[in-house]
Amino acid sequence: MNKYWKALSVSFLGQIKEKGHVLGKGILYIIIVYLFSQIFESVNASSDRLWYFAMTQAIILSTSSVVLQIEKDIRDNQISYFLVQPVNYLLFRYFEAIGSSVFRYSILIILCFLSISFLKGPIQTNPSAIIFSLFLGIMGILLYIQISLLIGVLAYWIHDIKNLLYFNLTATFCFGGLIVPIQLYPPFMQKICFFTPYPWILWWPANFFSSGNVNHYKAFIGWIIWTIIFMFLNNYIFQKQRKKIITKDS
Repeated sequence: MNKYWKALSVSFLGQIKEKGHVLGKGILYIIIVYLFSQIFESVNASSDRLWYFAMTQAIILSTSSVVLQIEKDIRDNQISYFLVQPVNYLLFRYFEAIGSSVFRYSILIILCFLSISFLKGPIQTNPSAIIFSLFLGIMGILLYIQISLLIGVLAYWIHDIKNLLYFNLTATFCFGGLIVPIQLYPPFMQKICFFTPYPWILWWPANFFSSGNVNHYKAFIGWIIWTIIFMFLNNYIFQKQRKKIITKDS
């Protein structure tokens, strides 16, 4: 297990060296938040809407590009090297993605408080609710990484995964409530959303962050169920892929 925690810590600290990338994310985040603050102000939306939007953006901009790394490993056959090492490849990439994502998330959350407090004043949500929502945000990132791992391992059979990436981003936007909170959707659309994992990535943490009004048990239980589903799928598909690679190389 130490190998995986080391991968996490190396990835986390490695973000410090990638100052340009992190700075670019930060600047992009501030610009997006500012532009939407003007849009929300023009339609007389409450400040809660901006806090909600800022949280969803912080989560989505924090996520690691682990899917591209896995695709590269498969394309360059680097994955064969990992298969002969005493390490679980998927778990290694998972912890590595967590490290970089949590670092970026921490930076963007700081920018979130600074920028919106300057634009709209301090957040009105209870401090304990804010802390809990930040934790939910990390949980959302972990679930998003699981989905990315699934797309990545499918790259062994689907050589061009651009369509899957586009579908995942579109589904996150629509079913996760990236801009508009799900409670503002039509009732039938709300039901569809909650049959997908995406509300647990964006809506639960962002809604709790902006209003403090979330059912804790549904948030945790739903997240656990979806995490187990994707962990099972990832492991099952990867084991089939692993057997094919070993057979091919032998």
